[in-house]
This record gives sequence, structure tokens and C-alpha cells, in this order.
Amino acid sequence: MLRLNYFEPFQSKSSGHEDQLTRAYLVVLRFSPTALLMFYELISRGSNKLPPISEVQLDNIQFDTQKTNIEKYLASKVLSVLLTDKQFKLEQKVENSEREARYDGIIRFSDELLIIIENKPKSINVWEDQLSPNLKNQSNEIELISEVVLVEWKEIIGTLNSLVSMHSISGSERMMITDFLDYVNRHFSFLNPYDNLALCKNDYHLINQRLESILEQISANGEVGYQPKWRSFYLETGLEGIRMVVFGVEMLESENKYNLQVGFYFGDTQHQSRKFYESNIPYQKIEDLKSLNWTSRPNFHISYMQAQVVGFNTPNGKNRDYYEYWLNNQNEIYQRKQEDLSNCLEKLSDLDIIKFDAEKRKEVNDKVLETNRDRLNLCPGFVLTYSINSNDAIEMDNKKELVDFIKEKVRNGLSILDKELLFLEN
Repeated sequence: MLRLNYFEPFQSKSSGHEDQLTRAYLVVLRFSPTALLMFYELISRGSNKLPPISEVQLDNIQFDTQKTNIEKYLASKVLSVLLTDKQFKLEQKVENSEREARYDGIIRFSDELLIIIENKPKSINVWEDQLSPNLKNQSNEIELISEVVLVEWKEIIGTLNSLVSMHSISGSERMMITDFLDYVNRHFSFLNPYDNLALCKNDYHLINQRLESILEQISANGEVGYQPKWRSFYLETGLEGIRMVVFGVEMLESENKYNLQVGFYFGDTQHQSRKFYESNIPYQKIEDLKSLNWTSRPNFHISYMQAQVVGFNTPNGKNRDYYEYWLNNQNEIYQRKQEDLSNCLEKLSDLDIIKFDAEKRKEVNDKVLETNRDRLNLCPGFVLTYSINSNDAIEMDNKKELVDFIKEKVRNGLSILDKELLFLEN
């Protein structure tokens, strides 16, 4: 049990070792009763010798891993379970063996049932003799079920993904399962059945999981960030005018479809705004992207301590005027005191750079003027976005083209900066 204490990981084995995968899954089963019941249901499909779960005592369950002696765990029935990547025909029956065995996993349900688990993430590594336990001299006292139950990892991952979507499980239980799925996705991605958008159907969680996997492939260092507030992933760019590229999923519930979106938030902070406009990029470069199905919009906002406080829209048809105003007035991008801010906003409104109506004036009053926020940052940002509808995304993913397509769109959107993109995988 010590090895399954969450705070006692294997110190000598890497995260990608199959023993770590076994341990991680057993920890999930130990702490998630619902996941354990789902696992029991999976193995019950492969054996008619198991009692229904309603007849199994669930108040005395033991778990262990990497044990060489199972005498103290023996029960009236013993079942051998193989976890692997795909179904195949096993040639041997399970029988009492004299070999010195090491068992990947052990789950004991009181005196009724002992499940011994052999985990081989790749079926080509299966050695069937390992599926027969050493019961020493006690084989006449117990029923050793002769058929191995083979469970594919994709079935396990599928049930866990379903479980995450259930409202009945606790927050800590959901977090543990989500962490396990993230771990599998990072270190054993070949076991993930949702490595294609077509398999994700219209499930938001699964689509996001696939999107994260795609981003890991296009990132030079494999690192992908996630911002819960935006419900979006991001890649750090290492560039001054734009810190990150943002990726998200827009669900279109009325159509039972979705869009994958790539977003570039140039000048999202005051410092980034200065650096962005210092590049002196002609607006025509942005305008030319429209022919490639890009959309653009101003993103003017004021912030305090790096947090956006109030955002503003720009009048229709004034995108170029907005952009060129800041391009030609870079000296106005600086921190403002409260008393200067109102005058600045009024001026920008008079020039049709922003909309500053009565409702927005009240918002500025409530969130800025009536607070202790004495110095505010001006952030005249600009946004480029590209959307990929689900039909096109699924088709490209089926053809193994989606990863390269998204990578190319990132290069495309950042081409206006004319900078080397070291954060992208070559």
C-alpha cells in the first residue's frame, strides 16, 4: 500500500515507465469509487465467472502494486487481467505457475475476489506466462479463473472521460481523474482513443483534449499553457509585441458543431502595445490577411496591475483609423492618472477611435474613478483571429493534416511581425 500512497511515488522510474502508469491508475481506482465500479464493469464483460457488483463487498478493498508474494491477498476467486493497447487472441490458459512473479497490480475484494493486473501498454511486449500467478500450494483452496480478461486502455480512458462529464462526482474526484487523463495524454498518448477529432464527436472536454495534443506537437518544447478564465490554451511566443498565441474551442450548440479558433492578441498589455506599434507594421499587411479568411478587430482596454479593468469597442468601419492613430501617436501609450484618463477617453471618443457612451462612462466611473486605482495603463491592442469549422477540422485530422495546418496558421498570423518563431516546432 505504501507505493500507492499519493505522496510516495516511484523515485527511480520515469513518468513514461509502464509501472508509473499502473501505479497512477491504481491510485485513481483507490480514491474514486465510481472509477472502480466502472473498471469492475469492464472486466465483468470479459468473464462470466464474476459475481455482479451488487453482491461484492465494497467495504474491505485492498490495493497494491509491484508485489512478488500474494499469499496474504488470496481470495476464493482469482482473476488475471491484462491491460494493453488492443485486442488479440491469447493462446494460453491461466494456471498455477511456479515462476517467481512480480505483479503489476492487485485489487482484493474482501475474501471473495482477487484481481491480479498485468499492464503492457504495447501488446507486442506481452509474455503470456506472466498472466499465470504463483499460488504456491493453495490452488486447491481457491478458484483460479482460467480465462484472462483483456481490457484495452482505450476502453478505460473512454470510461474515465465519460466520468469526468458526470455531475454526480465530487470536485476532487473529477480533478484526480482529469489529472490522470492529462498524464496519459502527455506520456502515453498512443493509448488515447481520442487522437482524432472524429472520435471526439461533439464532446467539449474531448475536443479540448485533442486540441491540447495538437498544440504539444507544434510547440518546440512541448509546453502548452491553459488559462481557465479564458477557457483557452496558449503557447508562449517569446516575442515582445505579443506574449502568447491563444487557442480555443467555440461550441455552436444550435448547430451541434464547433469552431477551433486561433487568436493573436497583439499589444495586450501597455508594454506589449508599445513594442507592437514600434514595429511600424503597415495596416495593409493586416488588411491583406482578410483574403485568407482572417478577421481583425481593435482591442482597446485599460488595465490595472496587468489585469484588464474596462474594455472598449471601436465604431464600425473605423478599424484602420484606430490602428493608424496609435501607429502615428505612439507617444500617447503611457500610464495615466485618474484625472488624465477621462480626458484621454473623451478625446478618443471624439476621434471615433472608441465608443464612449453613457453606459461605458458609468462603467469607468464605477471601476476606476470611484476606486483607489490611481494609475491606469492604456492598452491599444489589436486582435487577429482565424476559425476552423468542425467539418474542415475533422476532415484534415482524418488526413493527418490538421497539425501542420494549425502550425501554418500560427506562422501566417505572426508573419506581420517578420520575426523568427523559435517557439514552433520546425
